[in-house]
Amino acid sequence: MAETILSAGLLFCGRANLTAQIREMALVVSSELQDTTALDDTSRNRLGGLKDVSFSAAGYFAAAEPDLTIYIDLGVADTLITVAPTTTLGDRSYFFRAVLGEYSPIGGAVGEVAGFSLNASAYADGLIRGTLMENGSFLVTGNGTGRQLGAVGSTQRIYAGLHITAITGTWTIALESDDNAGFTTATTRATFASNTAETLSNNAADLFTSVVGAITDDYWRFRFTEDVAGTITLAASLGIQ
Repeated sequence: MAETILSAGLLFCGRANLTAQIREMALVVSSELQDTTALDDTSRNRLGGLKDVSFSAAGYFAAAEPDLTIYIDLGVADTLITVAPTTTLGDRSYFFRAVLGEYSPIGGAVGEVAGFSLNASAYADGLIRGTLMENGSFLVTGNGTGRQLGAVGSTQRIYAGLHITAITGTWTIALESDDNAGFTTATTRATFASNTAETLSNNAADLFTSVVGAITDDYWRFRFTEDVAGTITLAASLGIQ
């Protein structure tokens, strides 16, 4: 078994990339255990109940971003959070739609580095165990890296989560699938249209969608279309479950 040192992971919250300011984080998935013990039982019996996701992070305070982003999102449902234990594209990532429940913008003693802490819980859909597809900038229309993630069963969905952290111009983002690595017969499965600087200023730069199966294609990628010249910086993940 190959262990992983948490030294080069990623954390995105809404439109904010918190990676450079985080010193610790914890992601917890739980199931509410319901007691079904009866009078004639000699030991406890339980059933697994509803699942939940909770997240906490602590780091170093910054007066501008991401402080403003987190402050605006506090208590607002449907903020996307993505966590990855490494920065390597194609490696594991975890993402979920959250409600930011607690934010301490400044903490610490005199002479110490000012810190902040953040806590969040799942809003809907639970935790998606996915793959980090993209993390970087696009300057012109082009395709992201295609990866063989697998087909989507009839009882499954493919989930897509994106964080746009910087943008100029206007961009359309599409999710595509195909049955071959060359994407010679690519099919568009979902579209995130008309992403602009105004989108970012309105604090709506985290994008989430899901597509229901069955889908027999097993190769997946994002396509980035530059409708008006500019640059887009983002992180994107996909997960099937």
